[in-house]
Amino acid sequence: MEGVSSNALPFYWIGTKNQLGGIMAIYAGIGARETPFEVLHRMRRIAVILAACSFTLATGAADGADQAFAEGANEVRGGRIKLYLPWHSYEREWVNGLKKAAVTVYPVPSKAGMDSVKTFHPNPAALSQGVWKLHARNFDIIINASFVLCWTKGGITTGGTGQGIRIAEHFNIPVYNLYNKVSVEELIDMYESA
Repeated sequence: MEGVSSNALPFYWIGTKNQLGGIMAIYAGIGARETPFEVLHRMRRIAVILAACSFTLATGAADGADQAFAEGANEVRGGRIKLYLPWHSYEREWVNGLKKAAVTVYPVPSKAGMDSVKTFHPNPAALSQGVWKLHARNFDIIINASFVLCWTKGGITTGGTGQGIRIAEHFNIPVYNLYNKVSVEELIDMYESA
């Protein structure tokens, strides 16, 4: 984050400088593929609000939570989405359908993302190459985010979303799990006090 101290600013102003010198806040929108419909609806609504307030969404394009966040951000003309894919053809048809927002696609995980799996996954030796890449892109999604919005079944740290949560916690990036009602309230309170 260029010239910005994450300790000196509230989470919603942490981000990278844009071309005009202003702060461009990035949040990560992740979650389980089996996220309940009502939570997916809430994710879309939150993403619309954040896009309208100039937040950039970083997500992974997986069915379920990732796509719900992206579809919400895509509803706002001028919204910004960073899609981190595990491989070039991942969800290609769906990705090509995002037309309103400014979408930047990162078609493969970074080297740092690939290396991060050894550090943050509890059993990296058990992963196939494809699953390794799915987990690797979580690092790329999370590392530049000011905060993480997610949903996990039972509110527990598990699966690919769990990988993202472990990365965020390691780098002291706030995580708001929409499974926990208090997390939603905290997010709304912080947003409204901005």
